[in-house]
Amino acid sequence: MMINASLDMINHAIGYRKNLSADPSTNVYRIFNGYTEGLPDLILEIYGTSLLIFDHGKNSTLDSEFFEEVRKLCWQSFPFLTSVFLKRRNGESEKDKKGNLLFGKEIVQFVIENGVKYAVHFQTNQDSSFYTDTRNLRIWLKNNSSDKTVVNTFAYTGSLGVAALAGGASKVIQTDITPRFLDLARLSGQLNGIPSKRHAFIEGDFYRVVSRLKTGKALYDTVIIDPPFFSSTEAGTVDLSTDSSRLINKVRPIVKHEGKIILVNNSLFLKGATFYEQVESLCQNEYVSIKEIIPVPQDVMGYPETIKSVLPIDPSPFNHSTKMIILDIKRKDQRTV
Repeated sequence: MMINASLDMINHAIGYRKNLSADPSTNVYRIFNGYTEGLPDLILEIYGTSLLIFDHGKNSTLDSEFFEEVRKLCWQSFPFLTSVFLKRRNGESEKDKKGNLLFGKEIVQFVIENGVKYAVHFQTNQDSSFYTDTRNLRIWLKNNSSDKTVVNTFAYTGSLGVAALAGGASKVIQTDITPRFLDLARLSGQLNGIPSKRHAFIEGDFYRVVSRLKTGKALYDTVIIDPPFFSSTEAGTVDLSTDSSRLINKVRPIVKHEGKIILVNNSLFLKGATFYEQVESLCQNEYVSIKEIIPVPQDVMGYPETIKSVLPIDPSPFNHSTKMIILDIKRKDQRTV
């Protein structure tokens, strides 16, 4: 595709997002979702003063000339930008996959969303270390976690747990198998002045950590399950195409009476209706019920006026392949402590 035609599509999409920069409480958002807006291999996101470019092409033809034109275009609409960082999912080297600075001297160390600071490190993994698609869930957690105890499993860099802490959670336990991810979660807590006694960390496998928490007999108001699409350890396997019910049942014993389980499923090729049915199969009695579906923000998806193609699998009743659902949990013993 000619550069000019591509730039026109990007500029058209940006036009619907210019107002996002007017909100001082949030400086991280998506300005182009090529998957639905015409260039399937390209995603553009703003992180503070940095433009982050994701090139997902298997045999990408996007070159330095194209990226420089993209930079110029973005600078026109977002003149506060000072740097460009490129990540190629299928890059030839690990460095290309984790990313390179294309323009500027410095990249941001943290972003602000809904008034909360989150530490970011673009090279800690092949993604950005922070997911824009779960913004509305972080907002929900901030608004619904006052005086609550929260366990954030598969915490990754801990943004969901930090949102709960920013909303007044009395204690959040962040657990992940990779310590360097938890280091970013710890830094996010510090950026927001969260006392260490409210912010705990457990490094370890999901199945073993949950078993340990169960043995400890403590119960928690909210348990978050946001796993990778697929993972396997000696303790067990996670496969989001089939395992939703099993993951819910694994954490139910540590949830208080009238507590919450939050489940995120980001499987691109799992139909929304299939996932919903998996969760609904647990709602055949009074102990588990579906409270709410959390939508993905419009800037992450694209707008009706900018979308040129639909997702490969129908996500409904969700609005995106990142499917987020909140469950109300009751206990037979009605324990809350």
